[in-house]
Amino acid sequence: METSYFNPPMGLRNILLRIKAKGYFPILAHPERYVYMGKDGYLQLKTMDVKFQFNLFSLMGMYGKEVQQKTHRLQKSGMYEYTGTDIHRLETLKTALQTKVSAGK
Repeated sequence: METSYFNPPMGLRNILLRIKAKGYFPILAHPERYVYMGKDGYLQLKTMDVKFQFNLFSLMGMYGKEVQQKTHRLQKSGMYEYTGTDIHRLETLKTALQTKVSAGK
């Protein structure tokens, strides 16, 4: 699942509890890109057993230095269980491969 990058959905905690009550295990896509979420928010979700998937392109710096640094911090804290990408079209991959990205921390 994913949310807006700028604002959490109203009642996010309750939504997640309802998902879990149905027997599903929520995986939050690219939490490093959610500008509204800080350390306390991440920790609260982890106590609810929400799994995190980072976007490989976040780690590479495609979404900016701040997102890249946040990805490294979350990764070092052991917050991620999964890795993925946000590729929905072949053109996105072509652009990603042609874009110079920073591998620095």
